[in-house]
Amino acid sequence: MCFGKTLNVTGQAEAYRLKPSLKKASQQYEVLNKKEALR
Repeated sequence: MCFGKTLNVTGQAEAYRLKPSLKKASQQYEVLNKKEALR
């Protein structure tokens, strides 16, 4: 029980840490798509 709870908290921390980089990556992807569309 305790191990599962700790694992869940760690997972949330990882997701929280990764969220900004995912956001940045999706923004860069959108910019690339717009550049392709403008060609």
